[in-house]
Amino acid sequence: MLEKKIFIILSTINMVLIIGVVVLGFKVDRQPPVITVEGSIVYTKDTSEQEILSNLCAVDEVDGDVSTTLVVEKIVPSEEKKIVWITCGAGDESGNISKITVQASCDDTFFEKKEEGNEVFQLVAGEAESMITSSVEAETETIFESIEDETEEIVESEPDENEAETELEEERHIDLAIDMDEEEQEVIDEAEQVEIQLPEEQTPIVEERPEFVFSASEVKTSKGYNPAWVTVISRLADNKDSYETLLRRIKIEGVFDNTVVGSYDVFVFVTDSDGNESLHNPIRIIVEE
Repeated sequence: MLEKKIFIILSTINMVLIIGVVVLGFKVDRQPPVITVEGSIVYTKDTSEQEILSNLCAVDEVDGDVSTTLVVEKIVPSEEKKIVWITCGAGDESGNISKITVQASCDDTFFEKKEEGNEVFQLVAGEAESMITSSVEAETETIFESIEDETEEIVESEPDENEAETELEEERHIDLAIDMDEEEQEVIDEAEQVEIQLPEEQTPIVEERPEFVFSASEVKTSKGYNPAWVTVISRLADNKDSYETLLRRIKIEGVFDNTVVGSYDVFVFVTDSDGNESLHNPIRIIVEE
């Protein structure tokens, strides 16, 4: 009799657990957010990602409006059709990701070729210092030549008539030599000051770079879509820009084509609004059918 009661109790507990698991399974959010286009997009050379995203809206059944997670993943121009294909993505708090590719028209200036002949010439490292030093040396030589000419004129115009005049001439030569040494020293000091100050003026100011770390060595994506970086990012932070801003500024370095199935070993990095680059993180992107 006791064994029968224990069996009934255990059966009841198992039934309750099964019902609980089923209920929880129905409550799990498995639906990705829905991305809709609320306006027309005209793409120009000056169009920012924020302007593109302002025409999109992402809504999730559970989390509601998740438009703050919208990011621009890829922009592919078509010069033949005068359009661009813009791929955007969004995610909800449960990790569900959705993507959308929209077509945007371009203005006439977008595909214009850059004019040549307006190159900016820059001095290579050390060339500016060399030019300044050469200029100072040329000026020094000019001063020396001028002093020597003046000395020769004095010697020629003052012939030695007696011993007193000879001594006076020697004193003049000594005074000229002292003056020449002082002028030479001033020019050398000026050159040394220029050479010392020049590197300080050219020393670049290094800004603090953003932190960008992956939690995995590879990421998978479907054909025609860029990877959902939010699924493999371990840390993404900056001293000024927000997480969402940095997420929109992720760039791929290397050969990658999301329209061709295969594996691509690339480097991924992010730039902040000040132009500072993070470390270039190696990762393998696997494009599946």
